[in-house]
Amino acid sequence: MPLSTTQITKPAISMKRQVSDDHSEGWSRAEEAPCRIIEGCVCIEICRNERNNHFAPSPSEIKDFLLEHELLPVQISFTEQSLDADAPKNLDRALLKAYFDLFLDLHPRWKTARFWAPYVPWESFEDKFPPAPLLESVVLEGPSDFDIPAVGKMISVCWHISRKFRKFELIQHNEGTTFSGVPNNPCPPLPIAAVTTLRLDCKIIVRYCCDILAAARNLKECSFSNVAASDGCVNVPFESRSLRTLKIGVNFEDHDEGSPTYLWKLFEFLRAPTLRHLSIKCDDFWSTEHFTAFIRRSMCCIEALDFFMVAMTEAELIQTLKYTPFLRILKIHGDLSKGPQPVMDEMMSSLTRCPENVDLLCPRLEMFAINEDAVACLQDGVISTMLSSRVRTPCIEYFWFEARHDNEQHKLDIEILSRMTDERETLENVVIGISADSQDAWDMAVEQKLAEKALQ
Repeated sequence: MPLSTTQITKPAISMKRQVSDDHSEGWSRAEEAPCRIIEGCVCIEICRNERNNHFAPSPSEIKDFLLEHELLPVQISFTEQSLDADAPKNLDRALLKAYFDLFLDLHPRWKTARFWAPYVPWESFEDKFPPAPLLESVVLEGPSDFDIPAVGKMISVCWHISRKFRKFELIQHNEGTTFSGVPNNPCPPLPIAAVTTLRLDCKIIVRYCCDILAAARNLKECSFSNVAASDGCVNVPFESRSLRTLKIGVNFEDHDEGSPTYLWKLFEFLRAPTLRHLSIKCDDFWSTEHFTAFIRRSMCCIEALDFFMVAMTEAELIQTLKYTPFLRILKIHGDLSKGPQPVMDEMMSSLTRCPENVDLLCPRLEMFAINEDAVACLQDGVISTMLSSRVRTPCIEYFWFEARHDNEQHKLDIEILSRMTDERETLENVVIGISADSQDAWDMAVEQKLAEKALQ
C-alpha cells in the first residue's frame, strides 16, 4: 500500500524505477517514484513484481538516494498490495536481509514504517537494539495464518525510546487465524499510555481487550476485529476516557464451533464518555441490556453506529436507538439465520417523519444503510416511504441499500430509490448494490462526515 500523504507542499523529487518492457507486468503498485521527497521526508516504497518476484528499487538504489538526503526523516513501506497476495515462491531471504540491514542502519531517521510481516527477517534483529527516537507509526500486515504478533514483539525495540510513537496497527484477515505464539496478551510491548491509534486483527480474548483499553489513557481510535473464545473472566469496571472510535468483532470460527467469545462482557464493565463511533460485528450471544447500560453509564454522544449480524429483536433495536439521540449514521447488516430481523414495520414507522410520530427515532440521522437480509420481513415500499419523509433538515443525505437490483421482494422500493438519485433535494447519494466498492465508499463517507463535525 502506498504511504499516505495528505498534502504535497512542493514537487516530489523522485527516483523512477527503470523497467524494461518484457518485465513491465505484474508489479504490485505504481511504477513511478519508489523513492521520493514528500513534505520534508524521504519516502521509500518497495514493490514486488508478482510474476517474477523481483523487488524494486534495490537496496543499493535506495542507499544511493538516501545519501543525497542524509538529514531527512524516513518513511518506509515494504509490503504487499493486498492481504490476499499469494505467498511468493523461492523468495530470496538474503535479499530481504539486505533490505532490513539497510533499514536498521537508518533507524535514527525512521518516522513511519509499514512492513509485510513475513518479509521481516529474524536474523537482521539478532543482537541488535535499534532505537528509533523519531518513530511515530508502525503497521504490520500479513496473511491470516502468519504469527504477526511475534514479529511485533521482535521489532518493538525500535520504538521503545520514541516519545513520538502514537500508532500501531496489526492487519490481517480474521478468518483462518490461530493464537499467536506470544504468551498471554498478543499486543506487542507498546508505550501504551501514549498510543492514540491501535488496531489488532490477531486473535485476542476479551480480557486482554479490556486490559488494553484500561491502560491506554490517550487512545482515541481502537479496533479489535478478532475477539476469540475465552472463559469470559472480566469483572472489574474500567474507563477509556479519550476513546472516540471503537470497532470490535468476534472470531466467527470460534462461534461456529460453539465456543462463546463473551464480547458483551466488555460493555458490561467499560465506560467511554467521549465515544462517538461504534462498530460491532457479533455473530454470537448479545446482551442489549448490558449494551444500553454501557451507553447510559458512559453518558456518551454516539454519532455513528454499525451493527453487523448482531442478534436483537425489533424492540431491542428501538430501545438501543432511543439511547442515542445524537445518532447521525446508522448501518444495520442483518442475517437471515438469526430469525426475525430487527428492521420491521414498527422500527421503520418510528423513523418516519409524520404529524402522528411525535417521538421521531434518530431525529438527526444523515446516513442510513441496511442490507436485504435485514429487511427480509419488511413489506415493499416502506423503505422509500420513510426516506421520502426525511427530506427536511436535518435530512437523510446518504442511503445505501445493500441489495441486488433484481430483488423482487423490494422491487417498488428499488424503483423509487433509483429515481431519487436524480433528486438532489431529496437525497444526495443513493446506492443500491453489493460490492466492495460500495462498502469502501460508505466507509469513506462515514469518516468524512465525522471529520466535518469534529472541525466545527
